[in-house]
Amino acid sequence: MAQGSKTGLIILIVFCVIFAATTAILFVLHTQEHQMRIEVESELMVLKNRKAQLEKQLDKIEKEKSAVELELSKAESKVSMISEKLELEKKYRQQTEDKLSMKEEELNSLRSELKRFKTQFSQLQERYNELSQKNEQLSNKLQQLRLAKKVLESKMGVSGAISEEEEGVSLGTVVVKPDEPEKEGRSQVLQGRVLVVNREFNFVMVDLGKINGIQPGAIFGIYHAGELIAKAKVEKVYDDMCSAIILDEGKKAEVEEDDRIEVL
Repeated sequence: MAQGSKTGLIILIVFCVIFAATTAILFVLHTQEHQMRIEVESELMVLKNRKAQLEKQLDKIEKEKSAVELELSKAESKVSMISEKLELEKKYRQQTEDKLSMKEEELNSLRSELKRFKTQFSQLQERYNELSQKNEQLSNKLQQLRLAKKVLESKMGVSGAISEEEEGVSLGTVVVKPDEPEKEGRSQVLQGRVLVVNREFNFVMVDLGKINGIQPGAIFGIYHAGELIAKAKVEKVYDDMCSAIILDEGKKAEVEEDDRIEVL
């Protein structure tokens, strides 16, 4: 009986020890879990604060970027001002090397932007000049074709001339191209160019007219590559051009547009 009581007591003690150990382990685990949760929540809070700071910095950078873009138009004047400011900072703020380096980079960036804008402006200006020249050439060619058609209609007995309103375009002024290098002693000779050659009706359109003192019946010499190839007689005279009949009909095939014309 006494032996059984001792055994039961031992079992009870062992059970209590196991229970106490289990309780202690669970308490430790619970404490560790609670501590880990606090640490995770703390880290999460730090990350949230960091994220908010980054978003604030990003917003600030975007605003600064917008401000810089607005000031690019004044870049030339600001370049000088920033350069002077940098020199002052180099004298009185030697300790702020990092900040000074950032401002130098900003200055170089502004200079690069300014250079790029100047290059783009130059390219656009060249393109504009090119398009203006092409537009003027097309206007001149249109006027030449109108007058050539008018001469053709006159020769074929077709009545009525095309009005500028019907064409819906504005005609430019014919531009006389620079003459070929002239031989000494010919600088006083009135010269022009062949605009249109019509071999079917044996006539040419020339960029000399009333404003140049040309009159019906005047005789032209037609030169190709510096050599006289044919002669032509003025038939109709307009303000800045005229039509002329090729006298040497056998040589009309040799006459080409842009051949040089001299009044004989």
